[in-house]
Amino acid sequence: DLVIVELGPNDFFMELPLGEVRNNLDRVIDACQQSGARVLLAGFESLQGFYPGYAQGFHKVYRQLSVSRQVTLVQDFFPGIPNNPGLTLPDGVHPNEEGTRRIVAHILPFVRDELRYIKGTD
Repeated sequence: DLVIVELGPNDFFMELPLGEVRNNLDRVIDACQQSGARVLLAGFESLQGFYPGYAQGFHKVYRQLSVSRQVTLVQDFFPGIPNNPGLTLPDGVHPNEEGTRRIVAHILPFVRDELRYIKGTD
């Protein structure tokens, strides 16, 4: 089994305390790994321009967890989508249909790699 884990942009915009972000992600990753599933951790560094100080810490949590929990990290599953009116809903953040296609196209190679790994270990 493969689980893609990410926090949505709303969690980022709420500026959850970084310790809470880390704990939430860590608990989800732990539950997935305890069930025997592989985890693909998906960040969204394309939101770097928002809340610069907070963003650095937020994205660092993802990088640290990918190392400490030994999971693959997609640093930005949201590439070029925020503030792109052709790829977002009117809020400028959440993807529209075309934005969703871009997300899938970007993350699919990572998913395929993970599924190949799983198939090779069965």
